[in-house]
Amino acid sequence: MGKEFVEVYPYSRNEAKRLEEIERWEQSHQENIACKNFIEKTIDDNYKNNRLHQDSANEVIEQFGYKRTAYVLANSINHKSSDGRFSRANKEWAKEIYIPKEKNHLNGEFAVDSHPALLDGFINQYQRAYATLEMFDASKCIQTDEPQDYTNKVVVVKSGELAEQYFNGRDQIYLATSGFGCEPDKIGRAVFATCLGDGVKVRWDRSQILGVLKDECIPEYAKEKLAELELENQQQEAPTMQTPTM
Repeated sequence: MGKEFVEVYPYSRNEAKRLEEIERWEQSHQENIACKNFIEKTIDDNYKNNRLHQDSANEVIEQFGYKRTAYVLANSINHKSSDGRFSRANKEWAKEIYIPKEKNHLNGEFAVDSHPALLDGFINQYQRAYATLEMFDASKCIQTDEPQDYTNKVVVVKSGELAEQYFNGRDQIYLATSGFGCEPDKIGRAVFATCLGDGVKVRWDRSQILGVLKDECIPEYAKEKLAELELENQQQEAPTMQTPTM
């Protein structure tokens, strides 16, 4: 997806004021409202003959991106969490998306007012579209109570840390190679890594890493890139043969 979208501001209005970032909050909030209005219009325009057109969610995603669409949809469910017309699965999904609490009912300004049953179906469409991105979540990572060493491990970057144009599974998994952030007991936070989708070298902060990917969840394209990187490393470490002089 090549379009650049307005960032989803992650903090509350009060926090934005403290950080002197109120303009970023305001821009994001207005975009939330615009997305909410666009969702309502899209549902109205695409509900015909007692069914919602199957590509309705894609229209919103193309206009506002996956991140903001999810943010507004989750906020809408949380705003009406007692409504039994939303599926349990969608309610649980909405809880996983962090939306800061606001005073003066500010979050209500971007809660979608469409019929709950139609909105629930719309959210199902979003979920199916998101699934095609093949993103990685915590269930695909090694579960442990102990901080992990990421050195030479395949790690998953938190989806929320990815820019929208890189919002897909191929740009989410990396081979961590070096940096103090790889080791949990070091003060440094930098994790230097190579993307297993395109081979680009990137610096991440340790806090941006979701975890170590389970071996059985490593896709074939990533295994091929790992083998390629291993071969390159061996070639670099191999001693250079010198031709003897007469």
